[in-house]
Amino acid sequence: MGYHAAVARPAWRQATVLAVLASCGRNGFDAPDAIVDAPDATAEDGLVAWYPMESDPATSLSLDATGHGNDASCSGSSCPVRAAGVRGYAILLDGIDDRFVVPDAPMLRLSGGFTVTLWMQWLGGDAAVVSKPQAMGTGASFEISVLPQELLACTDDTLGPDGELCLERPGPPPPATWTALALTWNGALRTLYVDGEPVASNQHGAAFDDSPVVIGGDNHDGTPSSSHHGLIDEVRIYDRALTASEIGALHAR
Repeated sequence: MGYHAAVARPAWRQATVLAVLASCGRNGFDAPDAIVDAPDATAEDGLVAWYPMESDPATSLSLDATGHGNDASCSGSSCPVRAAGVRGYAILLDGIDDRFVVPDAPMLRLSGGFTVTLWMQWLGGDAAVVSKPQAMGTGASFEISVLPQELLACTDDTLGPDGELCLERPGPPPPATWTALALTWNGALRTLYVDGEPVASNQHGAAFDDSPVVIGGDNHDGTPSSSHHGLIDEVRIYDRALTASEIGALHAR
């Protein structure tokens, strides 16, 4: 996957569309009885994009709830389907090629610092949960990935063919269980959080070009790769590094 490792809830039932669950071998779940709106985050300091996943994926769009217009479009042979999320709905991705893509915008070139947070369930495989891949090579300005042997949070400090440098936490999250992930970078120090707790940190840079943000996958030399198999909810992107207490509060169970 081009990695160079640095040595470095709420009581929603796990529900989804039955036909899709059957294809995953996970039957017997119900659709959510009601939708619980995510709290208003549009006024949060530094929040530039927020995907609560309440839009119907059949419309091929996941709307940016900040109002900045960074809407995500469905990409692949099919769109993700809706499932019960941490709050309201989530999206269920097939691990083959469905994903959401956010076109680049100046506010998404976060060269001064950033935070990327989300909730996810992992159903197996090697996958990027969210990334901003660079146009050339296997590097990404930022990327959070889950593999059977570890969690990775990566940045690449140069634009070119070389891959990124990654923070790592041994072991994947528990399968089919909601896990909160976050990567922060303050322009020098980057930190990986799991369920609101910091688990790895070091200093490394992040270089940005005009490539899109990908929710549910990655690109290598512009070609889609590393598609996520599982659920994703509440993706948020900030133009600053949130503090440990802010991450803890955001991902409190």
